[in-house]
Amino acid sequence: MKKVLYVTFIFLTLIMSGDTLWAAQGVFVRVEKAITGEISHALEYTGQVQPIQVVEIRPEVAAKIAKVHFNEGAYVNAGQLLFTLDSSQYSATLASRKADLQGAETALDSAKKYIQRLKAADKRSVPAYDMDNADKDVKQAQANVAKAKASLQLAQIDLNHTRITSPISGRIGQAKITKGNYVSQNSTLAVIAQMDPIRVLIDIPDNDYLKVKNNDLKAEIKDYNLVGVHDFDDNYVTTDTGTIKTWWSFDNSEGSLIPGATVHVILSLRTPIKAVLIPQASKLSASDGNYVYVVRNNAAHLVKIDILEDSGSLLAVSGVNEGELVVTQGTQKLFDNAPVQIQD
Repeated sequence: MKKVLYVTFIFLTLIMSGDTLWAAQGVFVRVEKAITGEISHALEYTGQVQPIQVVEIRPEVAAKIAKVHFNEGAYVNAGQLLFTLDSSQYSATLASRKADLQGAETALDSAKKYIQRLKAADKRSVPAYDMDNADKDVKQAQANVAKAKASLQLAQIDLNHTRITSPISGRIGQAKITKGNYVSQNSTLAVIAQMDPIRVLIDIPDNDYLKVKNNDLKAEIKDYNLVGVHDFDDNYVTTDTGTIKTWWSFDNSEGSLIPGATVHVILSLRTPIKAVLIPQASKLSASDGNYVYVVRNNAAHLVKIDILEDSGSLLAVSGVNEGELVVTQGTQKLFDNAPVQIQD
């Protein structure tokens, strides 16, 4: 009877201590081999297409529109004639200013001849005040000529402004005011948006911003064969969204991107990092950093790592050597130097 009870006690003890025996034999884990390769993280954001330059076409003189020279929605070049205003008033003003200049020059010529005669005469026959007045008349005539020239220049500028040309190359929209309408300096005649190159605005979370700022990144627009470069960043974080605005420039010679459109942009390293790569699943995070279990001599060793880059599924790290086995499954029951059994 005692022998039976003793055997039963040993049997129950073995059952209750199954976990201990299993641990002594080794925790079953799955592993993957660390390899050397290239990695480039990819961050995807929603961006808004924006023109680099937008110009409102406004007249600089008041007049009626005599002719519209462009097709609405067309591409226009810098210097291209867009509107012609009625120039009759400004042509007449220019002619008047030319006549004023001619009169002022004639008066100056007379004043100069008179003072030359006084200088040629016997000084005893010319009172000093006559010479002073003659000199004053010459200077006044010179001032009148300068004033007339300035008035003529302003009149020429006003006449030139009756021909309204495009200040930039880009796509012009609707003609907001058409032929026959009277316009002034406050009137918007049309709007031109620069199309090539073009920018995309991305709001990047502040915790991602350092990745963007400290790396040489390229921007690719999904569904478009377009690759852009970092242009510039805003100088503050938007507090209500916790993001910072960044702008990226793209070649848009084919006109694929339209201002105001929403696009999906992928940011990635222009030159991938070459390093030791391990699976994301092997990473263990702690308050003092990141760790992995590396299997050496059938035991799991806890190793601290520095993450150089994160692609989502792979990590580029330092602290692990090429060819070492890192634990990807079974870490819950591990401790430093714990015996392990590798599952196929």
